[in-house]
Amino acid sequence: MAKSIGRDIKIGIGKESVRGTATVSAFWIPRRSFDVDDKRIIVQDDQGYGVIEDVIAGRVVSKWAEGSLGGVVRAKAIGLFLLNALGQVSTSADTPESGVHTHTFTVLSSHQHPALTINVDDPVEGDVAYPLGMLNSLEFIAELNEFVLFTADFIAKTGESASVTSAYVAENDFASNDLIVTLADTAAEFGTATAFKVKSTSVMIEKEVEKDDVLGQVNPEDFLNKTIKAVITITKAYEDTTYKALFQSGTAKALRVDMKSSDVTIGLVSNPQLTFDFNKVQIIDWVVEKSLDAIMIETITFKAQFKIADSKMLDIVLINTQASY
Repeated sequence: MAKSIGRDIKIGIGKESVRGTATVSAFWIPRRSFDVDDKRIIVQDDQGYGVIEDVIAGRVVSKWAEGSLGGVVRAKAIGLFLLNALGQVSTSADTPESGVHTHTFTVLSSHQHPALTINVDDPVEGDVAYPLGMLNSLEFIAELNEFVLFTADFIAKTGESASVTSAYVAENDFASNDLIVTLADTAAEFGTATAFKVKSTSVMIEKEVEKDDVLGQVNPEDFLNKTIKAVITITKAYEDTTYKALFQSGTAKALRVDMKSSDVTIGLVSNPQLTFDFNKVQIIDWVVEKSLDAIMIETITFKAQFKIADSKMLDIVLINTQASY
């Protein structure tokens, strides 16, 4: 049998029109990591049978799939991950110009968010589809001199035989020089607030997805998201006590993480853009690294909170040429 390497595996994702029924991929995802695979719970018969061996048999009582997919954030494909993470999207067609569209992802207050199918073209296993894919977490990481990366942790139904045709296409991406972070008193002030200089940024969205197991079947009935949590962590040079004071006082702010590929033009004058607007954040951890011969670096961890006055915790806005999600 021919040997293969991980680069030979092709990964695609598609939005399911019928929840739990595998669908074709809308996007094929170049990736740096992928380990989604089948999982099983096998109960062991460890009763006493008059011998000293501990087990005589086992039965599969639950089966599903889980794992992670990671790679570079691309301006179109990332929209399906955002839809799965938050639950709903509103698209303003031809905004800000003809052929360029603005997609606003917001939290759907439901425990059933739109599901994805993860399609895998594997040289060893063949074509496999994992339906009812739900994100347990979605993380974005921006570090110096690197692409902006994402890691998506999935849970899904067990893999089933499929027939998939991969079709990778070129997409615009985001890198460290595209990203700025802004802190303001309120979200309404993002446009006028001054961005501050950071060395790294991460945004983590967690959904606490739970298997909905029922008696009489080995496959979960569903995968239900419970709460949505978001944490933002930044590092920057320690130059003053501004953020230490915010941490000590517990003062809430608004935070924007904005990625804009200014060197790429879509339409006539627009740029691919991905913006996270957190209406209310509070610093929950603050530390300074004080090595003898290095620039002092402060690490600031913000917890996103629901702001009653704005009726929201966050919006994520994606500008690209994709017509819809």
